[in-house]
Amino acid sequence: DLGTTYAVFIVFRYTAASTSDIVLSGWGFQPKALILHWCGADSATDTVGAGNINQGWGFGTASGDQRCASHRTTTGGAAGEGATYHRNDAIVVVSDDAAILDGYITISTMDVGGVTFAVPDAISIGLTVMVIAIGGTDISNVATGQDTDHTVAGANKSYSGLSFQPDILFFAAPIDANSTPPGGS
Repeated sequence: DLGTTYAVFIVFRYTAASTSDIVLSGWGFQPKALILHWCGADSATDTVGAGNINQGWGFGTASGDQRCASHRTTTGGAAGEGATYHRNDAIVVVSDDAAILDGYITISTMDVGGVTFAVPDAISIGLTVMVIAIGGTDISNVATGQDTDHTVAGANKSYSGLSFQPDILFFAAPIDANSTPPGGS
């Protein structure tokens, strides 16, 4: 029985180089957790054999509890071109091929009927951003976290540090899980 648990799925378009706040509202509940997935290309047109794609996942429960990991794939170039990047103070991040930060988006406020995102560092490309927002009185504990890379092949990995027993967990990591956020390779 999920009782009073609510969820909404919404898609918005981030305009390249914008620093304007992004306000999503009218949901009818205050979100307690957000899951974001984004993707975007360097070019507004479909170019055969030469499009650089950025995509990633972000999780957040408040302005002070958000994390994201992204991957950039370069097509039409040398094999293996691309980069990963992650942050523990943002919900969306984009980098270039050398894992140099391009820009990021943060949670500003989790509002009564939606969420407001801030853009402290504008991203140079347009993005399509998909948001899953979860809320309701039956959800009492939410958190994001960070862990180090599991280095022992075939062994189990234990996670601790939460003050509650989670009902569900989500994981996202850059390919280079050894770099400390913010950063990438």
